[in-house]
Amino acid sequence: MVLVHKKRELVGLKTAADYSIESADTLHLKLFDRYGNQLRWDDYSYVKEYGAGDHNYHTLAEAFEEDPYADESPAEMRSLARLAGVNPGFVTDWFMWARAAGGVGGDEPGDRGRVAQAERRAENAGARADAAARAAAQAQASLAQQQQMALSVYGETVSIRPDHLPSQWLDTRPNSSPEWAPLLDTGNGAATMVSESVACAAGLRASPHRMTIAGVNGVDEYPMAYCRVRIRGVEQRVCAAIGGAQGILVGRDVIEPMLDMGHAIAGFSAVRGNNGGAYSIRRL
Repeated sequence: MVLVHKKRELVGLKTAADYSIESADTLHLKLFDRYGNQLRWDDYSYVKEYGAGDHNYHTLAEAFEEDPYADESPAEMRSLARLAGVNPGFVTDWFMWARAAGGVGGDEPGDRGRVAQAERRAENAGARADAAARAAAQAQASLAQQQQMALSVYGETVSIRPDHLPSQWLDTRPNSSPEWAPLLDTGNGAATMVSESVACAAGLRASPHRMTIAGVNGVDEYPMAYCRVRIRGVEQRVCAAIGGAQGILVGRDVIEPMLDMGHAIAGFSAVRGNNGGAYSIRRL
């Protein structure tokens, strides 16, 4: 049961003076069940047309734990009502019951009237503003991290060296002539390709075996070489085909492991297929 005066619960051992109750004022004694549903006194049926079930009870309980006076903000009360699937009046009664059941407010000195409510609203608004600022800062940090992790199709420096040691890295940089420039080819599911110019400069040695690749111009065979490729400090061992007009045409054999590490590709969405299948990479 909750004793109510002017839509506020009377909690604890305060006096009428503490609550500014005058002799002509009316007090209401409301009956609730253990889930916070207001009941009728005559037949114990719900006052509202519905009751609090598991979903909306837990939704309101979590909100109450975070802020026992969240119902005093009209916007937050409406938002809670939508989340819990009830109307705002139900939220008001439920929070009233929850504060009374938990003794929240019973130890506060003086009147819990308009001044105290205004102070609480200001505190709650400040807490919500701080939470919103923290969320915005986290979102900005997350966005900055995502941008930092995003690979550029045309803007990455790609280093290459033979698989054997000792050997030196050869850096291929953007804005070079095509036969020396790297390119991340999201549609290349065959293999990373290295131009003859880059292969020669990097000291790659072709193996006796050849690699068959189906390209846009048909099926061709290319010399192949095991080598090391490095992008943004991530080093991978690949079996590359030697040929083509692009300095280093980085294929999915290099791109997909970097996606697994948390990298992205600027201007593209990448979603791993079911059961660890190949990525679906599409331009945004």
